[in-house]
Amino acid sequence: MRRRAKKHPLVEKVFNIIVRTEPPEFGDLTVKNIAKKLKVSTGHLSRVFKKEYGYTIQYTIIVYKVMRAKMMLDEGMPIKQVVYLTGCCHESHLARLFKKVCPYTPGQYCQLTMVVRNLGKLYRKAMRKRCKGKEN
Repeated sequence: MRRRAKKHPLVEKVFNIIVRTEPPEFGDLTVKNIAKKLKVSTGHLSRVFKKEYGYTIQYTIIVYKVMRAKMMLDEGMPIKQVVYLTGCCHESHLARLFKKVCPYTPGQYCQLTMVVRNLGKLYRKAMRKRCKGKEN
């Protein structure tokens, strides 16, 4: 059995900083600020992280912001508020972040999730009718 190599301690610290950052502070979530908190150079931190994961810290931050934005949108939060909470200056900025991670914009994501929810409701309703029909 092959042993899994232990990750560099800086990488785990980067993930902890990213995950512990709450939406109001997303604007401060930069490679430079993370490096400053960890007291290392941005170049060293970026090289270590990319070597371990194959992705840049910046891309990881974008993925995390988009993931949190999707969660806020799923809770019914207006896009303008999500834009503000993710540290974006404009809706188009959030849309560009979305496009880097997934094939749709925040507005398209909201429409898609609404369609999926409605399909789920229709499916459950049809299944209840089907089950009632078998009981009779």
